[in-house]
Amino acid sequence: MNPINNLEAWRALESFSKCGSLIDAAKELDVEVSTVSRSIASLEKALDRKLIDRTKRPVQITEFGKEILDRFTPVLRTHDRFLELTKEDSSLIEGVIKFSAASGSLSTFLMGWLQKFKELYPEVNFHVSNGRQLEECRKGEIDVVSVNGDFNRDGLVVLDRGVPVFVAVASPGYLSKYGEPAHPGDLTEHSGFCYTGPVRPPTRFLERGQEKHPVVFKSTMESTDIIMIKKALTSGLGIAVDMPLYHCVDLLESGQLKVILPGWHQPSWGAYVACSKEAWHKKRVRLFMEWYANQSTQEFLPALTRAS
Repeated sequence: MNPINNLEAWRALESFSKCGSLIDAAKELDVEVSTVSRSIASLEKALDRKLIDRTKRPVQITEFGKEILDRFTPVLRTHDRFLELTKEDSSLIEGVIKFSAASGSLSTFLMGWLQKFKELYPEVNFHVSNGRQLEECRKGEIDVVSVNGDFNRDGLVVLDRGVPVFVAVASPGYLSKYGEPAHPGDLTEHSGFCYTGPVRPPTRFLERGQEKHPVVFKSTMESTDIIMIKKALTSGLGIAVDMPLYHCVDLLESGQLKVILPGWHQPSWGAYVACSKEAWHKKRVRLFMEWYANQSTQEFLPALTRAS
């Protein structure tokens, strides 16, 4: 297991930060001191950054350790709530969950997530679709919807599932042939791909501090299929200014794609999972919503730390 995905390692860091010493953290967690030390060291190796300063007496958490722990703490609290839910009577979770998410996520990692949930709760089955609207959720035509951005929350129960990061990217081959834009205004000399799916609004502007600039390409291809856009980018056919980082971090690490327009980004949108208030009364829906929010938050953070 990647140490970043090991919740016990993060709990060790959290306990150390709270208790102020490895010994006290070990007592709180009821483990050996060496276990706490190894857990934190595994996170440091995975992140390639120091989380505690062992040169000081007493040993102290570093500023980076504080920052990254603050970002991961919501995952621990979500997992705590999930564990509490699992203590309830499991006889009420049998049935179907009608779930909708973006087609790109479904075709890459979400189907694997759903299978993990089914391993925990074999009595639950899924009817999966893509791109369903929140209004269908309110009407009870769909149980759970994965969605980004601002929306009307009337009649819904909404859980935060982290903050996705979007980046402007192109392939080295494309940039070598057509040049690299230094400013969003340069996009008028380039071919661009724009995501227009139902789970988030299209990107019309890029921001950098107080600056704001419209996204205007020389030629534009719009698509609701993020996987198609990703393949077109790696084939050197154009630029995208709003690729989800968790969809392309592997391509960035391998050099197949390159981040462009540093400092510029689309307006920030939160990521959420929603159901109707009526569906929330179903135990299987509550369990899945909590679990999915936890999984999603864990997915965003490793992608962000790998790219930082």
